[in-house]
Amino acid sequence: MNKRTLFLIALIAGLALWTQASSSAAPDRNDAAATAVAVLKAYAAKDLPAMAELSTADNRKIIQELIAQGENHPRWRSIFSGGRWQAVSNWKGNLGEVRYFERAKTFEARVKFAETEPDKVVVVTLTWEGRKWCFEDVNFPSRESFEKGSKTRPAM
Repeated sequence: MNKRTLFLIALIAGLALWTQASSSAAPDRNDAAATAVAVLKAYAAKDLPAMAELSTADNRKIIQELIAQGENHPRWRSIFSGGRWQAVSNWKGNLGEVRYFERAKTFEARVKFAETEPDKVVVVTLTWEGRKWCFEDVNFPSRESFEKGSKTRPAM
């Protein structure tokens, strides 16, 4: 890529971030449901700068690569096609329950936003990182697995 192309990518990414920041208030990152709404809105809009801001450190690196490489990135199709993309792009703005999980001193919140089958749900999975909820993935756990989580947020 030449310098002009890189400059244009950076300019577009910066403009998208500025537009998002100026058009909506930042979500309460201590609230899993509020964070999930922001994630779903950014994901559905393919707002990569907003997704990067809402993501875990590891995902932020991948999203920054997506910003730079666009559809040429090897992960583009897995993120913006298939089951995850279909679930996110069909989201109507409603959330279901939030369930919390603790594993080896790591906290996770799963926010239900759809169902795919009678025994499967679709969730935004968030990880507690840097004293805030961060986007990890969109997952399809069984209803039984999802319901094993606590309805009460753990002390963190």
